[in-house]
Amino acid sequence: MPRSTASSTTSTGTCSDRAAPFTKALAHTRETALIDEATGYQHHREPDALQELFARLIRSSCATWERRFAPDYYDALFRLFGWCYRGDRRKPSIIGQITLQWVYEVAFPTEIVREIKERRASAKLHQWLTEEGGLPLLEKQRGAVTMIARSSVDFPDFNDRCGVAFNRPGQAGFVFPLPLGRSG
Repeated sequence: MPRSTASSTTSTGTCSDRAAPFTKALAHTRETALIDEATGYQHHREPDALQELFARLIRSSCATWERRFAPDYYDALFRLFGWCYRGDRRKPSIIGQITLQWVYEVAFPTEIVREIKERRASAKLHQWLTEEGGLPLLEKQRGAVTMIARSSVDFPDFNDRCGVAFNRPGQAGFVFPLPLGRSG
């Protein structure tokens, strides 16, 4: 039985209302880096501008470890592969690659990611981020990635959705699963 126009409008309105904070967070998270990339400004910026950005986002010394990626983040990512997350300390390397690609590399300019990777030694990347600038960006991006993972059917669908949401080049091929019992 087809849905009425009123219920479709209500459903669409609810989805867009829930997506508004997500869209706002994404816009804010990468604003400076996207503008720099789009305008080519990163090649013409003042030498001090990059140092100022480093000072706002990167700590001068490594902070003590605190949990920054909650179990719900890992639950969402493990589900994409059909795995069950049980709080394991050691995770498959693909989880780290996803975190680097869709959390750190989207939230921070390339120079910042490169610097914290060089500094990290045995510390986690987030231990080098400042409380005032770096960690809030990390938390917003982690939340966005978690939401996309929860709404994705599988890993390829997740990658496609992240590519679209975070304006990354590549071919997007959204997967729309058929209802159970129906075939193409």
